Amino acid sequence: MGGLYWSRFSQGIEVAEGYFRPFQVGDLAIHVLNWDTLTCNGRSQAILFGGRGLGYEVLNDLWLLDTSELYLKWVQILYELQAIPDGASLPRVGHSATVVLGGRLLIYGGEDSYRHRKEDFWVLDISAIPSIGVQPIILNSKEILARMWKPLKANGSQPHGRSFHRACADHYGCHVYVFGGMVGGLLQHAEPSELRFDRELFLVELVF
Repeated sequence: MGGLYWSRFSQGIEVAEGYFRPFQVGDLAIHVLNWDTLTCNGRSQAILFGGRGLGYEVLNDLWLLDTSELYLKWVQILYELQAIPDGASLPRVGHSATVVLGGRLLIYGGEDSYRHRKEDFWVLDISAIPSIGVQPIILNSKEILARMWKPLKANGSQPHGRSFHRACADHYGCHVYVFGGMVGGLLQHAEPSELRFDRELFLVELVF
């Protein structure tokens, strides 16, 4: 994957609401509080990434929900951020995780523990993991992690960093639409004027 290009849209969009209900999966507890992403990758798997933990800390946790069998189960993937180039920037909340070409996930934006808005892109390729049979999966190989996590360089009219936006891909997984979200730099609790929401729609074109 070579990179991506930003474009700006001005059309209106239609928003619909959905409702969710909790359910129990297996016996393994996941200590994620909120603002993570859970994305189906089209391979009988759902991928959970990031969010805040029980102590309100920002996480880089990675879990797989295996739906290939009747009995659903969570599989945790453990890895060291130091083994990934620029991996220290991976922990985040309020990001988006969108399935793109090849069943990979395009992770964009979010914010860190200081509520600083992110504007970076990462591609997460679960297929780089040799086997998902063992639980939890512990990855120590820098070669595997380099194939699994890849930062992308963005070109074009790049918007401000944002969090709590929404994103979706087209049928081919080559174009991703990004809408709204919180923009700006550090959010000071005593300065509510720093809390700004964007209403623009952007197109991200992936270049392979």
